[in-house]
Amino acid sequence: FIADRSRGAEVGYLLSDIKRLNSQCQSASVEVLVLSNGWEDEERRSLAEMVEQCRKDGLGVYLLHADEILSFSTDRLAIAEARNLLQASLYRLAKQRPAGAVWILDDDMRLDPLVLTQTGLDRERSDVFAAIYDMRARGIDIGIGQYTGAPPLPFLTTMRLQLLDFVWNVRRLEAMAPETPLSDLPTDGGPDFYHDLSSV
Repeated sequence: FIADRSRGAEVGYLLSDIKRLNSQCQSASVEVLVLSNGWEDEERRSLAEMVEQCRKDGLGVYLLHADEILSFSTDRLAIAEARNLLQASLYRLAKQRPAGAVWILDDDMRLDPLVLTQTGLDRERSDVFAAIYDMRARGIDIGIGQYTGAPPLPFLTTMRLQLLDFVWNVRRLEAMAPETPLSDLPTDGGPDFYHDLSSV
């Protein structure tokens, strides 16, 4: 997930939730990639302390700083740029773990979301591993979910560029001979616009 400097407390809550999730599962391990975006020196030390405590508690955490990865200096990346950087970093990490699953979270998420029940809104812990295993057993490669408290933005308004990428990659693959080895797909192409159809 991207750790935005304006959400220090939320980052701590999410890391705590992920530690709890990791401790509940015996058949898989959880690793976390945290991409800090726009954190000042003092805030960065605080984030590093949170990450170090998670590591001491047995959670594998990779901490990357956006401004150290890029070849140019910036105070804070725009959300689309930070998401591109996160996805490229996750791609490199996932290539080393072919049996793994990647789950991209927002830094203000909690893993016990609000659920509408007969008595009103209650917090309910999701069985994330069961959902992942179920999708894998059914041959589902990509799962897209919703989250209580997310902005009221229709899902399809965020999909235009992803669908274009998908179509052109399928066309590229169809044009290749079956024995042609796949090269790494570029991960640093153009920007991925945030809510790319929301102004249409």
